[in-house]
Amino acid sequence: MKFSYLVIFIIVLILGLGGYIFFIRPKTTNPGQNVQSMRSTQQLGKIIPLNPASIPAGEKIEFGTSHGTVAVNNFYKVARGFDGDALVVRRTPEYEIIYDTADSVFGIFITGGSSIGSVRISAESDLVGILGVPRAQVCYLNPVWSASVNLNKDLSGRSYPLSFCSAVPHP
Repeated sequence: MKFSYLVIFIIVLILGLGGYIFFIRPKTTNPGQNVQSMRSTQQLGKIIPLNPASIPAGEKIEFGTSHGTVAVNNFYKVARGFDGDALVVRRTPEYEIIYDTADSVFGIFITGGSSIGSVRISAESDLVGILGVPRAQVCYLNPVWSASVNLNKDLSGRSYPLSFCSAVPHP
């Protein structure tokens, strides 16, 4: 008799966990969604320095993609620290390059400059240099860019692919 109660309990537990995973847990359908929402409505915050013990060892970090493995330079070694949930890889007066650790997505957040297009191109080149791989391999990582609402209300609140990652025209 006790065995049947145990079996019923386990089945209910599995069904409950499955229901949570498939129906209740939030899902990210756009890999850059967290990057753009995290940055489009917020001002840049204070950077909390990295704990040296938390920096991954080695010169390269590998990412599994639908195109195979991409081994990039260990960007944690040049990162400034964390601003909330984002690893701030580079921060300049005109842009910020972040790594969203929750979704494993790189993002460029444009915060200033006289031309969004020229700042975006500069930031994209900076990201390629930091990662140390060809542009095509950078694209396999699905990086995105977004603009500050203070800079351009029409472009903020959305994320866009990098200029060399898509045939879609960029603003």
